[in-house]
Amino acid sequence: MVKRSVFVCLLLFGIGVVPVYAQVESRDSDSRTHCVGELLLPVTNYGIFGAIDGNEPSARWPGLTGIDHLRLGALWCGALVSGVPRVSCSANGVDFPMELQAGVSPHSSLPFAIYESAENYNNGDRYPHPNWDFDGDGREDEDPRDGLDNDGDGMYEEDGATISDQMFSCFYKDNIPECYENSPYHQALDLHVYQETYQWSTPLLQDFVGLRFTVLNWGAVEEDFYFGWYADWRILLDDLPGDDSDDRIGFYTGPVELDDGKLIDVHLAYAWEVTGEQASYAGVALLDHPVDPAGIIAPATVGFQGFRIFVADLPYESGGEPWNDSQMFTEMSSHVMTPPDSVADYRTLVSSGPFQVSYRDSLTWQLAIVAGANEAELFKNAAIATQLYQGQAFDRDEDPETGPDGLEHIVHWWPHQILTQVSEHPQRVSALSNFPNPFNPMTEIRFELSESGPVNLSIFDVSGRRVACLLSGANRAVGSHSVTWSGCDDTGNPLAGGVYLARLSAGGVRTEAKMVLMK
Repeated sequence: MVKRSVFVCLLLFGIGVVPVYAQVESRDSDSRTHCVGELLLPVTNYGIFGAIDGNEPSARWPGLTGIDHLRLGALWCGALVSGVPRVSCSANGVDFPMELQAGVSPHSSLPFAIYESAENYNNGDRYPHPNWDFDGDGREDEDPRDGLDNDGDGMYEEDGATISDQMFSCFYKDNIPECYENSPYHQALDLHVYQETYQWSTPLLQDFVGLRFTVLNWGAVEEDFYFGWYADWRILLDDLPGDDSDDRIGFYTGPVELDDGKLIDVHLAYAWEVTGEQASYAGVALLDHPVDPAGIIAPATVGFQGFRIFVADLPYESGGEPWNDSQMFTEMSSHVMTPPDSVADYRTLVSSGPFQVSYRDSLTWQLAIVAGANEAELFKNAAIATQLYQGQAFDRDEDPETGPDGLEHIVHWWPHQILTQVSEHPQRVSALSNFPNPFNPMTEIRFELSESGPVNLSIFDVSGRRVACLLSGANRAVGSHSVTWSGCDDTGNPLAGGVYLARLSAGGVRTEAKMVLMK
């Protein structure tokens, strides 16, 4: 069950290679951009993903030199209440009803924030780390990053799991006054949604962002509950803004073979564009949801219930997008469509369900947004994301009779086993750090090379925009090196205080460190 609490407005900033964090109350709390990997994806605290105003990267891949793939993605939640369909969403292509909203924290005059953290931050160790039960109360991850004393022990946020190299978490609802401002006919399901998103900077794991939605039902008994993820694809491979009419759509469910010969089952809906000899792909992969072997309260196996395709600017009856709850629920509960063999301005919807949900029941849905240069690479990255989610099994109870081969406890999103088994690149860069950190205005960025060759070192802000280039193809020898940064952009103008990312690449390997400029 998800913790039955609210989440107050605190923003967490990461510093350095081993993250050290400061807590800052944020007034710019509604959007953050994943930027430590190659897929730059904005997330919000109202259920929308992507840069709907076009002012920042939107599923841009690979990195800042890549192209945008997504106008927006949106979470949909639908169910029957006394036989009547209701759907809560933030966007459906026809308009932006904004039926999922963060609202204002009861502990301040600010909206609920998006919280930033990283693996092992602030006593966030997970099993099998020794401090998985940091407060020693016998419970695990019972006090997450929400600013509240969830377990009533007089301490705050002292025992909650943190995952990945860049983790964002936020909280929103469908039953507060703000949910009705743009959607006067909205009928709430009385849902509380806790959203977590994860990204890794390691080369093998940097081409996707993991999504986890935990929905808690505070309303009536809901029959046939469905999760949905709507996507308005916008693959700008031809560099013609506004030309969305040449996208293609694909769908695949089946095994994908990884480099080590392991077969991973993948569930993937995707879009792509081809211009000349260039191509680029992006999609959404399903990782997990609750199952019931009997198929009564949940599907018997993990999979997409539906995959629906809509064409922009057409009426719903002619293949366009649904615009009311009845039409949206119909699409969420429908079957998998066969992708058309044509190009158009497509929008898609994937869904999972049905689930039977009682009062105070919770459900989780796990996805990954994935990108690749071609279909084979996209499938492989989706398989790696799936394998990473599946995690590693441990013998936690020390009983060889429980679980397969005595391994009964699974830790999801556990990268360490994958990274010890597979290495795509020789390690050439290590120990990127800066001192002092925080700093004002000067800091020394330090790194080590195991091989000589050209080095690139740049500074990025938290939205993924490059603000300074310190080294560009400069040859450096094996050993330790340092570069001094004055906190200014390339034109010599001092930058505002905040979090910045030092990104260094050499020999196909990239590493990053977060820095805080104090003003």
